[in-house]
Amino acid sequence: MRKKIFILCIIGMFLLTGISSASELYMTDRNFENENYDQVDQTQTQFTDAVPLIDGIYWAQSFKPTVTKLTKVDLLINRDSGNYVSSLVVYICEDLDPFTPRTSIQKNNLHTQIHPNNEWHEFDFDDIYVTPEKTYYIVLYGFGGLNQNHYQWFYSSNNPYSRGCEWHNAYPPLNEGWVLFSENSDFCFRTYGDNSDQPPVTEIQGPSTVLLGERIDYYVSATDPEGNFVCLQIDWGDEVSDWTNVYASGSWNTFYHTWYQKGTFTIKARAKDYYTGNIGPWSNTITVDVQKSRSRHAPFNFLKQFNPFLYQLIQVFLKV
Repeated sequence: MRKKIFILCIIGMFLLTGISSASELYMTDRNFENENYDQVDQTQTQFTDAVPLIDGIYWAQSFKPTVTKLTKVDLLINRDSGNYVSSLVVYICEDLDPFTPRTSIQKNNLHTQIHPNNEWHEFDFDDIYVTPEKTYYIVLYGFGGLNQNHYQWFYSSNNPYSRGCEWHNAYPPLNEGWVLFSENSDFCFRTYGDNSDQPPVTEIQGPSTVLLGERIDYYVSATDPEGNFVCLQIDWGDEVSDWTNVYASGSWNTFYHTWYQKGTFTIKARAKDYYTGNIGPWSNTITVDVQKSRSRHAPFNFLKQFNPFLYQLIQVFLKV
């Protein structure tokens, strides 16, 4: 009878240092109500052999997700012994280089026996934001595994997965660090994801008539459907700003700009999800008339819509 494995604890996450905060992996709450949740994303199911998960020997499989969240991973493993074997450790990272800081997403201690027959086993964790089409690595090793008492991870040597390959390392790390085990070998794995994240929607408010050289405040708000923090960018018509610092979803934030050239400018704003990098559409636009001084025509602008003839007549008298 097949035995269901319970993952008893997630040890934790170690944030990568030395890189920009925008590239850090981020864990979030799961969303079981979403119909797109836990959909298979990347998969490799063929196998020709297996590698031993012996203490101090690390194995990894690279892959490229197409989703913005990872929700869990399945691995094809077994127990090559009739006796109890100690823990398995699984994590996903952005970089295999052992001599640089590494972002460790997830770490599991497995305290129950793996079935001696090769079976798929689930490693579940809180949702993890990732960047689609960027390379990540599933790392697996057997903590305490011995030559005659260990787990095995199945793989195929027929290059069944074109978006990654199999890697190997020893601990302490080999002089050359992680090495490519084979360009034609791929471990058996399935990643699951959720691609339902929608980008933030932005709104901008402020005056449409300003004076040349005057500092003018505008108000920008961006709402992310998942409630994630956002970064903002504003197109002022004469220049486009860099991405701002992080703001809370739904908050109104004040930005100012000064125009040094007369004319008409169209301004707009957009937002980027701080964790997923999803960039939303441009907001509503505001057409700004930059004037050298207050126009004598301004008090009568409302007549454009209600009485165009009277508006034109007033313009003629004002020019006299």
